[in-house]
Amino acid sequence: MSRLRSWLALPRIMTWIGWSIWVTVAGGVLLLAGSVVRASFASDGQLSRLANESQLAGTAITLAGLVSAAAQTLMRRLLGSRESVNTRLLLARRVGREEAAARLALTGHHEAIRVTFAPDQEAPGKGGTEDQPVPVTGLVDKMLQLMIHFRDEEGDETRDMLGIGAFFSAIPSHRMVILGDPGAGKTVLAIELVLQLVRPIVREIDRTSPVPVRFPAVSWANGQDLEQWLTERLIIDYGIYPLEAKDLVEQRRILPVLDGLDEMDPEPKPGSPGASERASALLDAFNMYNDIGTPAPVVITCRAHRYEQLVTGGHSLAKAQIISMRNLDTEQLQTYLLTRYPVRHPLHRPWQEALADLAATDGIAARAALATPWKLLLAVTASEDKLLPAPLLRTHPGEDLQRATKRINDALLAAYIPAATRLYART
Repeated sequence: MSRLRSWLALPRIMTWIGWSIWVTVAGGVLLLAGSVVRASFASDGQLSRLANESQLAGTAITLAGLVSAAAQTLMRRLLGSRESVNTRLLLARRVGREEAAARLALTGHHEAIRVTFAPDQEAPGKGGTEDQPVPVTGLVDKMLQLMIHFRDEEGDETRDMLGIGAFFSAIPSHRMVILGDPGAGKTVLAIELVLQLVRPIVREIDRTSPVPVRFPAVSWANGQDLEQWLTERLIIDYGIYPLEAKDLVEQRRILPVLDGLDEMDPEPKPGSPGASERASALLDAFNMYNDIGTPAPVVITCRAHRYEQLVTGGHSLAKAQIISMRNLDTEQLQTYLLTRYPVRHPLHRPWQEALADLAATDGIAARAALATPWKLLLAVTASEDKLLPAPLLRTHPGEDLQRATKRINDALLAAYIPAATRLYART
């Protein structure tokens, strides 16, 4: 389908170079027609004269079209056409809309609907009351800021997700790998990075940086040409015309954000290293993805244990800064839950009881179960569906750590879908 779309749109009629190509084709047709007529009716003086005129006109038109196309191509390569600039801006706007929708799908239904404050209760850090509503977007940002943190492997400094754009911009190579456990927030952090980088482009403050575009790593076919794949995704996912998509990729005017490197190959069985043929091949391809001899910018998300297996096998992203998603500790859990459920909230006391159990010696299984933002949201959703969090997270007497952790995880997963269905039913 993408090849058909590429053929139908090539060349694009409403561009200068497109008109040049059509003019060249028209001139070639006239030239060919004149040659055929002249060869077939050489004895007819009038037709022969018309054939000569057709050949002359066809030659002139063909040369004009070729010169025009060559001049336009040269200008696009040396200066960057106005159309290319407009396409970059158009892509940035479409990326911004798509990623904002993806962010809402992952986090907004929980945060925007369920983060509430009792009458006259001041929203922490926002200064709002029931009479002066707190903006939903601000609450979502506040909650995610409390939940999602990453750690710089070199500096060993913990940062919250709202600083990811500045952190990435300070990396000399503009190459980064985001590692973390399942549910740690890798995709949410990648979306936040895209939104922070694309915002100044959309506002036309930044006219030079590449447009960050998030691609699902699983959509790459093993052995497929990398530039061709990126071009096709721009055409299919964002409706960019083939010539312009190809230019954006070739001129390195996009920043690929590869999400889910760990999903490219089957999950290995316990005790087995597992195959990583597709993931390692994609890493090798991006190590050859250069911009005038230097590694071109790219961001990749991957589960930590899968990336370690790839590194052990001799495959990693060259010149990349590694950051790791940080699991939630008891203090962060307490800060998040106190912010979400302040003193007058009906769920404040039930969660305080659960937090007291978490701090106890036998609360290690529950702490492990709530170590990632995803699992915490499962527990929060279940509690908002009137399941008391303390009994849900409590370890049974004599239960070992592994069994208790698995039981709590299973209970959270089992409770989530019924709770979410009741809480967020469509009206």
